[in-house]
Amino acid sequence: MADVIRNERVKLTATWLNNTAVAVMSLGVLTPIFLSTFRTNDAAMADGMTTGKGILICIALSVFLHLLGRRTLRKMDPTP
Repeated sequence: MADVIRNERVKLTATWLNNTAVAVMSLGVLTPIFLSTFRTNDAAMADGMTTGKGILICIALSVFLHLLGRRTLRKMDPTP
């Protein structure tokens, strides 16, 4: 019974990490795209180089969190 509880905790942790990765990807990539598409004020948008760096950082962080979640799943105990 303890293995089942531990496995569920590991899965919840991995799910949390993956959902955080999705949130980072959404905020870091989609927000600048929508802002550049629907902006009404040119002063509200940063230059393209800063935006590009921010998007790349968010993509890298998102991939890192996703891979960390996958690595967390390796801690599961095999169930019979």
